[in-house]
Amino acid sequence: MTAKPAPVESYLKLVAKTPSNEEVIDTYNNWTGTYDTELTPDKYRGPPTLAKTVVKYVSDKNTRILDVAAGSGLLVVELRKLGFVGLFDGLDPAVELAKKAIEKKLYEKYYHFFIKPDEPCSLADGSYDHITCCGAIIPGHIHYTGINEFLRLCKKGGYVFIAMKGGYIQPDGQFPGFDDHLKSLVDSGVCDVVERFNFENYFFTDAGVLLVLQKK
Repeated sequence: MTAKPAPVESYLKLVAKTPSNEEVIDTYNNWTGTYDTELTPDKYRGPPTLAKTVVKYVSDKNTRILDVAAGSGLLVVELRKLGFVGLFDGLDPAVELAKKAIEKKLYEKYYHFFIKPDEPCSLADGSYDHITCCGAIIPGHIHYTGINEFLRLCKKGGYVFIAMKGGYIQPDGQFPGFDDHLKSLVDSGVCDVVERFNFENYFFTDAGVLLVLQKK
């Protein structure tokens, strides 16, 4: 049975709270029918902005990247538009939404599980040259401490690329400890922050922040 389309308003209601994993999966699976048409590059600038940043740092056509919270493959679509030819594996627990990416043949492999910072996934340390994550550091999706897992999965010298809503990490946001945690990773020698910038209209009118971390 085809999943019933859900408008973007359902997602906005979801992220206004800290939902259960089941609510997150159901929302995205039910969004499958209209996801790509609602989140075009002019409305959701996270994927095109992150794609342009990835190609600044990565040029090896044989590089293998894990796209965390890959969804229907919006980020990889933008990277292909830029001529990027690296190899991608996808990770997203919403199976119905992921089917759209699989049908487009955007990924070599596709995993279906949540990134949990206190529970390492089954993938080995250093499995990937680089990690991308666009729009998933969100309450009920991936906690900011999930960056630890991104770095574990990344090879030494590789990059972790993150785009997210800037409001979450403001003092009055839902993730006020983000910057302190990031500082602790840098101070402990786990990674360096090689680029960080804010940009407008990340998600509709919401401002975004983009981070590039390099694993040490």
